[in-house]
Amino acid sequence: MYEPFCVTRAICRHEPIECVIIVVVKSDVRQKVGPGLVGALMIASALLTACGARDIGWYSVDSSSSSGAGGDGSGGMTANVGGNAAGGMTANVGGNAAGGMTVNVGGSGAGGMTVNVGGSGAGGMATSVGGNGAGGGGPLENCTNGLDDDMDGDIDCEDQDCDAGFSCADPAPPGWTGPVALWEGNGNLPPPPCVLSGGFDSIAASGSDGLSAAPASCPSCSCGAPQGVACQIGTAGFYSNSTCAGGGGQLSIPEGVCQAFVTSTIDPAGVTWNAAPPGGGACLPNTMGTISVPSVQWAERARSCGGLAEIGGGCGGGLCVPRPQSPFAEPVCIYRAGDQSCPFAYPDKALYFQSVDDTRSCTSCGCATPAGTSCGGTLQLYTDNNCSIDEVTLSAVGQCAALPPDPTPPPPPYLSLRSMKYTGGSKNGGSCASQASNPTGTVNEIFPVTFCCAP
Repeated sequence: MYEPFCVTRAICRHEPIECVIIVVVKSDVRQKVGPGLVGALMIASALLTACGARDIGWYSVDSSSSSGAGGDGSGGMTANVGGNAAGGMTANVGGNAAGGMTVNVGGSGAGGMTVNVGGSGAGGMATSVGGNGAGGGGPLENCTNGLDDDMDGDIDCEDQDCDAGFSCADPAPPGWTGPVALWEGNGNLPPPPCVLSGGFDSIAASGSDGLSAAPASCPSCSCGAPQGVACQIGTAGFYSNSTCAGGGGQLSIPEGVCQAFVTSTIDPAGVTWNAAPPGGGACLPNTMGTISVPSVQWAERARSCGGLAEIGGGCGGGLCVPRPQSPFAEPVCIYRAGDQSCPFAYPDKALYFQSVDDTRSCTSCGCATPAGTSCGGTLQLYTDNNCSIDEVTLSAVGQCAALPPDPTPPPPPYLSLRSMKYTGGSKNGGSCASQASNPTGTVNEIFPVTFCCAP
């Protein structure tokens, strides 16, 4: 048995309203106000049923104490239960006359509510239920879970509570990815981190546009001394007098060979060493410095962020997504690899490139054919056909020497029979013109990605 008062207490958590209903009846008047008590309990029961109360209990209350002011009439009492802060509850329970009672349950701050249950005369009672404020203490709308969290009849983007931070977006068509938040900026600036986007937490796709690239910087070149030059041929000129004056013929022979010959127009009296041209050879190039390829430059750069953990409803067939925050731009976008045409719901196109094909380099240093090289050695002439009799030696190109007459001339029509031998010597001087290292190659954008944004 619960003495001296019986208390009915109910807590309903049917969000967004939290309600407490208390019915207090003084024990010594329960028998006198039976109808009033029944009425109070019926009202309380109806309220509890409406809220879907989860626990109902009877509690003993000490008749000698109260948490507020005392009763206003015989047997009356007043109890204050609740808080005065926003979302708090206040209950006043008291009787105004013998057997009468009043119960006030309510908040004096925003979001509270008041319930008055009581009688104004013996056995009588009055009841009122009403809210004194709005919004305090109730649950907030979650804009991404597809539920009406604050029980106002609107879910996610339908709810005006979501207007500031969320908006509706069309789903990405097949083959596209999104929605994403897109940042576009100066190509020399680093893109911002996705944590600043307002809910799009991971990097999706990035790209650049407005390519510029300077050519490669090439090394300088020079050439070493000629190498591998061969003195392969000796050339002699013949004259009818010993001073090498007047016209005559000439003969070229390979180096190291005894060459017999006959003359038919003159019996030569003088000879000159006309030439010993060098053959072959090359110069090795010297490279000074290295190839340097400058970094490519972009006029613009873009970064998109996606990875939404939850996407809300309230948009018909669309999606309730966060509004991108600065420095990312509104509205949201979608993207797809390649140079694409934008779908109807996302008409604003921006094309960027994710990489480059860079073939910039330099040609190799080179050297032209050796020039200015001369050959030394000797040029020897004889009056027989096997390089053994009456030797006359020339030791430098351009030298003139007298020749003895042929002691054993051949039969007509020939006038003389002689032999000659060229022996090559040192290779002198010469150089090679250097061939410069020149920039080659190009830079081209590759791997385009198309971003299409809502209008």
